[in-house]
Amino acid sequence: MELIILDSYDRSYNNKMDIYLEAFSYYSKNKIFINGSIGKNDCFDINHFLYLYDNVNDKIVTNDNLIINICKNCFTNKLFKPDGYNSII
Repeated sequence: MELIILDSYDRSYNNKMDIYLEAFSYYSKNKIFINGSIGKNDCFDINHFLYLYDNVNDKIVTNDNLIINICKNCFTNKLFKPDGYNSII
């Protein structure tokens, strides 16, 4: 029997959480430094970043202040504010 050792890091991580990790880091850093309180839905809002990848076409459409703040500081190319969006649909 041949023993094959796989590098689990290369097999399991495909860089799809980079945006989430950057958003969570920015959020955590700001909460620590400004000593802010955590909102009851903040963790759910941050989890939306799990669905964004580095694809240029991926956008997040939101009017949530927390997500807008993170996007303005970390991912300006990912934010699509729905100001004029309602008139389209």
